[in-house]
Amino acid sequence: MHLIKNSYFFKLFFNVLFSLDVKLMYILVQPLLYPTKTTYKNILINTFFFLSNLNIKDFIKTLILLIFFLFIDILKILYLPIIIFFYFSKYRFVQLDHSQIGASTQYLNIMVKKNLIDGYKSIILIPSTTEFSFFSEIFENLIIVNSLFLNILLLPLKHSDYISCTTKTMDHHLDANFELINFSPFSKITNKFKKLKKKKTKNLFKFKEKYVKENYNYFKKKYPHVDLKKTIILHHRERNYKRTSKLRGSLISTYKPSIRYLLSKGFVVIRLIHSRSTKLFFKNKKYIEINMEELVNKKLQFLILKKCKGFIATDSGPNSIGSLLDIPVYNTNVYGINVNAINKSGVYI
Repeated sequence: MHLIKNSYFFKLFFNVLFSLDVKLMYILVQPLLYPTKTTYKNILINTFFFLSNLNIKDFIKTLILLIFFLFIDILKILYLPIIIFFYFSKYRFVQLDHSQIGASTQYLNIMVKKNLIDGYKSIILIPSTTEFSFFSEIFENLIIVNSLFLNILLLPLKHSDYISCTTKTMDHHLDANFELINFSPFSKITNKFKKLKKKKTKNLFKFKEKYVKENYNYFKKKYPHVDLKKTIILHHRERNYKRTSKLRGSLISTYKPSIRYLLSKGFVVIRLIHSRSTKLFFKNKKYIEINMEELVNKKLQFLILKKCKGFIATDSGPNSIGSLLDIPVYNTNVYGINVNAINKSGVYI
C-alpha cells in the first residue's frame, strides 16, 4: 500500500511539473483567451482576473505558474556556465509541447528544421511520463531524451532563449492588439529547409527499422486485406471537440460522398477517430476506423501515414504529421495560419 501511495504521489508530481513546463511555452490571456508569450505581465493579468472573479481554483493554479516561472529564471542564472557551454556547441534544445499530438509534431517538425538551418543538432526533451515519449522509438536520427531525471535537470536549458528553439519565436502568437507577433515562421523555415543540400535533409526524420518492422507486422496481421499504397487516410475534427473547434471543425456527414467515391475507385479509406467520434458505416470492408486513443495506434499512425497514398485532414491534431513526413495532404478547413500541404502533391482550402 505504501508503494502504491508513493507511486501515485510521484506520478502526480511529474504530471504537475511537466504541465507547468508546457505552460511556460505559451499562455491564454484572460478574458479573451488569445494565445501569446508567457511573461510575468501576462501571468499577472490572469492572476488578477481569476482573483477578481473569485475563481480560487484557477487563481491558485496561476499563482503556482508564476512561482514556477520565477524559479526557472533563477535556475537560469545558476546554470549560466552550462548555458555558455551549449551556446558555443553544435547543439540546441527544442522547446517541444508534449501535451498533444498536433503541437508536438508541429514543433518537432519546424524546430528541428530551424536548428538544422542554423547549423545545429537538436536535443529533444520528452519525459517518459508523457504519452508521446514513444517518439524515441520511431525516429532514427533524432536525439530524444526520455529520462525523467534529465528532463527535470535540463528544464532551465530548454527554456533559455540563447540555446533553445523556443515556442515564442516559432509560433503564431498574438499581442494585446491581436496582431501576429511572428509572421508565418513555418512557411519561411519550410522554404529555407527545402533549399538545403539533400544530403543534410534526406534522413532527418528517418524511421527506425525495428519500429517499421514491428508496426507493419501488427498492421498486416490486423488488416491483411489492406494495401497501404492504395489507402487514403482521413482525419476529421468535430465542431465541438475543443473550444477552438468553431474555427477548424466540420460535420463528418459532409465527407460521406468523398468516402463513397474513394471506395468506388478501389481505394481503402482509414479514418482516424477517438472514442467520442460519430461512427460511420459503409457496406464495404475497405472502410476502416482506428481509435487514436489507444497507444498502439498512436504509434502506428506515423507508419501508415508515411506509406499511404494520401491524407485528407482538417486543420487539427494528426494533420501536422503530414508536413513532418512530407506526404501528400489535402488540408481542409485551414483558417489562414498553418498549412500542412507543403509539397507539390499537397492541396489546401
